[in-house]
Amino acid sequence: MKKETTPGGQAHIKTQPKQAGRKKTEVIELRLSPDDKAAFMEACRMEGQSASSVLRDGINVYLKNGYFGENRRSYKMLISGFLMGAAAVATVYTTLPYFEERVPRAAAESFARHDSNVDGYISLGEFLAPLSKKPTLLPLKAAP
Repeated sequence: MKKETTPGGQAHIKTQPKQAGRKKTEVIELRLSPDDKAAFMEACRMEGQSASSVLRDGINVYLKNGYFGENRRSYKMLISGFLMGAAAVATVYTTLPYFEERVPRAAAESFARHDSNVDGYISLGEFLAPLSKKPTLLPLKAAP
């Protein structure tokens, strides 16, 4: 309240208007094509919901989740997927030596001696080469 005097000297009390509290609702204007609006209104009617309640629910979902729908990937999902992938790769690399074919050392050494061009294969020439260098067959003697 504010006390003022009029030009005639009379006191007059002037009341300030009450400050209105926050509005309970606000209005959002939305532009849609006529076809989209008709389809939306029909879908709302079929569900027995008003267009406003459907839009309010959608806005609340967006405010709660930061997106619409459940298929959007969150950071938690991406991080957990990355960790699971890393664990799978680590498992493969640590178990890979157990799945390799084990070759006895003597066989590996013999193969290395025969594979003279180190191509991973023993050709017929490489296989027969030691036979031409060292005769392993002894001549047979005729019986008396």
